[in-house]
Amino acid sequence: MNQLLRSLPKMDFLLEQPEIKDCLIHFRREFIVEELRAQLAETRQAIREERINTFSLADFLAAFMERIRPDSKLTPVINATGVVIHTNLGRSPLSPRVMAHVSALATGYSNLEYDLAAGGRGERYDHLADYFRRLCGCEDVHIVNNNASAVMLVLHTLAKDREVIVSRGELVEIGGSFRIPDIMGISRAKLVEVGTTNRTHLSDYERAIGDNTALIMKVHQSNYYIEGFTAEVASSDLRAVADKHQLPLYEDLGSGYLVDLGFKSQLSDLRQLLQTVDLVSISGDKLLGGPQAGIILGKAELIKRLKKDQLTRALRVDKLTLSALEATLIDYIERDPLVEIPTLRFLSRTEADLYAQARRLQQAISIPSRIESGEALVGGGSLPKEKLRSPKLILEANDALGLEYHLRHYRTPIITTIRDDRVVIDVRCIRDDELPIVIEALNDWRPA
Repeated sequence: MNQLLRSLPKMDFLLEQPEIKDCLIHFRREFIVEELRAQLAETRQAIREERINTFSLADFLAAFMERIRPDSKLTPVINATGVVIHTNLGRSPLSPRVMAHVSALATGYSNLEYDLAAGGRGERYDHLADYFRRLCGCEDVHIVNNNASAVMLVLHTLAKDREVIVSRGELVEIGGSFRIPDIMGISRAKLVEVGTTNRTHLSDYERAIGDNTALIMKVHQSNYYIEGFTAEVASSDLRAVADKHQLPLYEDLGSGYLVDLGFKSQLSDLRQLLQTVDLVSISGDKLLGGPQAGIILGKAELIKRLKKDQLTRALRVDKLTLSALEATLIDYIERDPLVEIPTLRFLSRTEADLYAQARRLQQAISIPSRIESGEALVGGGSLPKEKLRSPKLILEANDALGLEYHLRHYRTPIITTIRDDRVVIDVRCIRDDELPIVIEALNDWRPA
């Protein structure tokens, strides 16, 4: 053992090896030295524990090259959870057609802020305005990096150091402890709560309006709902109050949509809502099915003010987001969005289609299983009341935690759920090209 320990190379010797010299071209010297020391220490420990009894410089260097190879931390996964717009899994996936459009613009130069007709500087947001005018009838649009930013920008521009009236029942908190009151504070707007948690009336808004009121705001209850003895004021009723006091009316819809999915609890139609309120903000990566973005639609005069706010520079989106959003909107106009946009396709799948896929999966695996009726969720803080009838494949493996771990660590990770000590697979969001991977992973499972 001592002889083997003494045979380990010194640091100076290792640094002179051709493989290491090549590494020093691409990596910091301090990093290479630190990793070499760590690997030498691990090798010494392995010798002392008699896990190795020979030393090969070639094997040591090969192991080192593997050690420092950068691993991609972001990786594709298969969503078998039954939550369609899954925030932890990246919300809405984009179609290959959309990504081809993004790639074409990302790998070269583009007219992002260049007016080809005039031959001079252009406006990056103008490219998408006509699409939104055509799809939802807005006067103009402004786009920032997410809907929380959209809310903050609207409040900062229209109500900085002034009061904004919001129903107490709409003071939502979304994932990550982001709260409407906190965003309002950052924007330097002053929150005025009206009504109670479960009931707010038109008279509550009217009594709260004063000389320092700048804005009336409605907020979609994105991830909860209140039932029972409740009352809320519709935007159409607030319109008269806003007009009476010459105040802008803004609705944070959160998850706007452009096609009717047939859900009972579906949100207000954007085209109809824009005839009532002055501004609406929505997320790009929820029911719209596009990239992450905060989309503000409404009156041209107010949108112009938003674009001039200094926060716009800090919150602006890049060419990748704009190109992905443009391609998504083109799919709405030129093609069937229920077919082309993955999120909408997953949401609109029929029970017969889902059961057929679940049976194909069940018949192709060796693990005993059963199919049960169940429910999937829209997710993403979109339609908390909505439950989608969706079959569940219940895997009758005794070691549910071990099987879940195996699937989660497969070459393409498969994200499932556990219920009653059984791994559960919902096929709603599993693409046809992903099904063979799921089958292979399940058939590779070897219980301990």
